[in-house]
Amino acid sequence: APLAGGAQGGGGDVPHIAMELQDRLVILKPPGWEVDQGPPRRPAGFSTEDEEAERRLLSSFLLSMAPSSMVAPIFEDTLHRRGMLHRLDVPSSGLLLVAKTYEAYYDLLLQLSSGLVVRDYAALVHGWVEPELAEISARVGSPHGVSRESAGHRPGQVDEKSGKHSLTRVKVLAHAVRRGRGGGGGEQEQ
Repeated sequence: APLAGGAQGGGGDVPHIAMELQDRLVILKPPGWEVDQGPPRRPAGFSTEDEEAERRLLSSFLLSMAPSSMVAPIFEDTLHRRGMLHRLDVPSSGLLLVAKTYEAYYDLLLQLSSGLVVRDYAALVHGWVEPELAEISARVGSPHGVSRESAGHRPGQVDEKSGKHSLTRVKVLAHAVRRGRGGGGGEQEQ
């Protein structure tokens, strides 16, 4: 389906609507797009590079989907996170729930909070993960001394004092080994 700016959905670097219902959307967010749920951040010294980055805000995509007379009011409401119920880090890709109405927002929020909606993620990990590892429980927060808003694209860190509780269930699906030539001419695992 055509998207804003004539781009085609399903492509690599433009979000696209994976599913649309009357009151909610599921958007496939590609890497490099920010799930910006709050008010715009324009730090001192805002430059043209920042303007380029601003074009990769998911809120801009939502607002460009339809003529301004048809844009869902919640897409501009930062108190309701622009209708976006959760977030994905900028380097990540994945599906994102977005409410088009306030009723859908609270319905989805209730489902997420009560565990009726389950989020599954797949990750490709460099290094060895023990097959027996089943859960990772930690308190995760922004890097020390950095507010969540100004943390930008940096991942969260374990913060046992003020971090938010996080529980991740892990299932190792496979291990891969790359064999290559070492400096001495013999084969070695890398």
